[in-house]
Parts: sequence; C-alpha cells; structure tokens
Amino acid sequence: FDCKNHALVEFVMASLNKDRRMKEKRILIGVAAMDKKAKSKPMMEIMKRFDPKRFEFVIFGDEVILNAPVEKWPIVDYLFAWYSTNYPLDKAKAYVALRKVPCINDVEIQHQLMDRRRVYAILQEHDINVPRHVVLNEEDRSLPNAVRECDDWIEIKGKKFNK
Repeated sequence: FDCKNHALVEFVMASLNKDRRMKEKRILIGVAAMDKKAKSKPMMEIMKRFDPKRFEFVIFGDEVILNAPVEKWPIVDYLFAWYSTNYPLDKAKAYVALRKVPCINDVEIQHQLMDRRRVYAILQEHDINVPRHVVLNEEDRSLPNAVRECDDWIEIKGKKFNK
C-alpha cells in the first residue's frame, strides 16, 4: 500500500481511534449551516444515510451561528459546514481552528469557491477540463479592443464567443 495522501491516512486513523474510544457513545456530527440549508430535504437525505445507533447530528442553527461566539458552539467530533447567504464563514473557520475538529468539507477553500475565476484556476491547476471561457477584470476594460460586440458574437481579449 503506497499512500501519497498522508492527510487522508491521518484522518482515517484519527477516525478509527475515535471509533474505538466511542464504542458506547455515538459520534457527534455538527451541522454548521444556516437553518434553511441545515433543515433542507437534501441535508435530511444525507443525515438519514448515517446509522442513528452510531451517529448523532447536532444542528447548530442560525441563532448559534450568527450570535454566539465560537467558544460557545457545540463541541462535536466531526463537522459539516456549508456556506450560504449571510453565513459567517470566518466564524466557522475560527471554530475549526479552535476545536481542531475534522471538517467533512474544507472551510478554508469555501471563500475561493465563491469566485468562478478562482474555481476555474484551481481546476486547471489540477488538469481538470473547464468550459471555454475568458476572464475580463475591471482594469482590462480600459484596454483598446478588450471587448468587441456584434449581433451574433462577442469578442473579449481576442477570444470570440457566439451568442
């Protein structure tokens, strides 16, 4: 077994060690998402796939997420944290750092996922195909011929797209 992803191995090993310590106790999974997302049909579908004899979900809720300091947030074994409108992502990051809780999804990268330009760049860095696109930054607009448009096409920075 040749594993190049040491972080994943460490995560799995920590999980196994926690499982051994928790034979009599259910594993707590925190859901740090706004109520609308935490109580949505898709989230309920995810939660029902976990064995309730082994796992317990703790929904933090809007009141806790928005108003309580992270030191007062529930202590859990693992965390789901999803960004949505008005979600204080920096508080979620602070909670993960404070509690050293393994996060099912990476809260550090969620800021980047809000910017399509950054998403495309990350995908390209990992040799993943992306749709044909062009990035036009505000400062690019002042360049001569940065944008040309006709009835059936638009050209941006030399790349032509049919409408």
